[in-house]
Amino acid sequence: MANRTFTHPWTLDKNARHLHGSVTFGSSGAVASTSALGFAITKPSNTVGIYRCTMTDNYTSVLSAAALLDNAATPKGLHFEISNVDLTAGANVVDFLLSAGRRTVDYEKGADGAANTATAETTIGVLPEGGTLLGAWVTGDAGVTADDTNYATITLRKRTSAGASATSIATLSTTTAGSGTWTAFAPEAFTVVTAASANVVAAGSSLTLEISKPGSGVQLPIIKVILLFALPCDATSGDIAYFTMVLRDGAAPRVGS
Repeated sequence: MANRTFTHPWTLDKNARHLHGSVTFGSSGAVASTSALGFAITKPSNTVGIYRCTMTDNYTSVLSAAALLDNAATPKGLHFEISNVDLTAGANVVDFLLSAGRRTVDYEKGADGAANTATAETTIGVLPEGGTLLGAWVTGDAGVTADDTNYATITLRKRTSAGASATSIATLSTTTAGSGTWTAFAPEAFTVVTAASANVVAAGSSLTLEISKPGSGVQLPIIKVILLFALPCDATSGDIAYFTMVLRDGAAPRVGS
């Protein structure tokens, strides 16, 4: 929990902590200088468009967060969005993604021949410019009954442009604690894997799908899978970004707060 004495703005939440700061950028999107209290701003290595705010203190949740990019000489129309939050002890990070837009990848698969019919890993698309997976959904033209013994697990993976290093980026199981029972034509959301930035897909990577069938499995109808990516881009020299975050401190309100 935060171990500092904070000056409260007018707020109904006495445990809300307001942090703000700015950063200027150099070549290749690198952080040139920062001005911030209570957090540091860095660009993780081998990433595109990711800017990480690492808190000095511990917090329990993010109440709100925003960032703006400014370059009076060359307006760009780009925007930031939150790509990852990890407030566990030792991490304390909020990652912002500088995005130039969206791209979807769609894949349709025919109905299973039988309940135990599995689908080996197969290519479903390529992401030429790279991107960050924001969400993935599946919808079927018939319902599927959830079961914790006989079910299907759909795994979405990324592979390098050389076809190597298969890494899971999203999963969905037709268990009661997973997707639950499907309703025909209603989308079901995958769980996106954000640990170790697994959902960040490098330019030129291929995307794959695999369906395993634990127990006796379950017969899936015709399904359509949709993946939504944010297209990242690095800031450029002369850009300035302004960050503001409101986080909840789990400590009891201090005397005089």
